[in-house]
Amino acid sequence: MDSFAMPDYYYNAYYNNPYFLKDNYRSLARNEYLVGNLSLKWSPLRWMDLVGKVGMTGRNYSAKSWSDKYMFSTYAKDRSRLV
Repeated sequence: MDSFAMPDYYYNAYYNNPYFLKDNYRSLARNEYLVGNLSLKWSPLRWMDLVGKVGMTGRNYSAKSWSDKYMFSTYAKDRSRLV
């Protein structure tokens, strides 16, 4: 592993190392959209039109996130007590 990407040597324990996040955090998202409409027109008389319209929109969203496990070194654990 690249030493810049190791959380042990980042500034402090309160911020995530962006290089570690880039290499180890993953997510997968899925969007499904359903759009539909229906229009009916009826002319009972020559001068009259009856119109009915119905529309629908639906969305299904699912996501999964995961990351690799990381064990902090003794150096990092001891250093965190000093802060």
